[in-house]
Amino acid sequence: MVPVRVDQMSRQQALALLQAGLPPLPQDVAAALVVEAGRWPLLLRLAGTALAERVRLGADVNAAAGKLLATLRQGRKQEMGTPTAPAAQPLDVAVPDQRSRAVRATIEASTGLLSTGDRVRLAELAVFAEEEDIPVPLVVQLWQAAGGLDEMAARALCARLADLALLSPAPGGGTVSVHDVIRDYLRDELEPARLAQLHRVLLDTTAKTLPAAAAAGTGTVTAWWELPGRPVPAGAPDRATSARKRCQQA
Repeated sequence: MVPVRVDQMSRQQALALLQAGLPPLPQDVAAALVVEAGRWPLLLRLAGTALAERVRLGADVNAAAGKLLATLRQGRKQEMGTPTAPAAQPLDVAVPDQRSRAVRATIEASTGLLSTGDRVRLAELAVFAEEEDIPVPLVVQLWQAAGGLDEMAARALCARLADLALLSPAPGGGTVSVHDVIRDYLRDELEPARLAQLHRVLLDTTAKTLPAAAAAGTGTVTAWWELPGRPVPAGAPDRATSARKRCQQA
């Protein structure tokens, strides 16, 4: 899968993305949501999936869209420091404060559909590196250790988060990824001590899946070089072999 960077969409493209899979929205409401999302694909997709989920749960699409619009506008007014800020002013995603508030309001429209426990599990994904494909079994291991989820529940939660566009599954379902903007939001939600704890949990759970290896003068060590990695380009040093030699010579 090759990622393709998509810039600001045209008005027509933005309306189509927002309303994909939804019953018809009033034109003025749909147009206003596009303005609040700054025609940014990520926010449009999050808004559209949040609305679709509310409709699936029995909400009236017009009422749900109106509430979402009010939430996004309120965030804009707070950013501008006045309750009378013009609601139709386009979002400028190049302005960090505007972007941050719009992201927060839109993501929270989706996370508001989750249970407290599921929101905690979502935030724990911030422990992974940005712009990386995360193996689903590794997500399962993390949630088993941190939240006590069994494999079936963890995989079901992955699917639920994907339905809300909070995760992006790879074709075939072997890995998931978190958009860097969503990851930044999640990291802001975690206390530094909790993030450090999650790093320890991830390392400990991963270490249990790896064999031990003999190391001169230190007994045994975890064979971290046995972790599956990306293919090594032709002619490049074998990092696993190099790591094994360094450890055995220590």
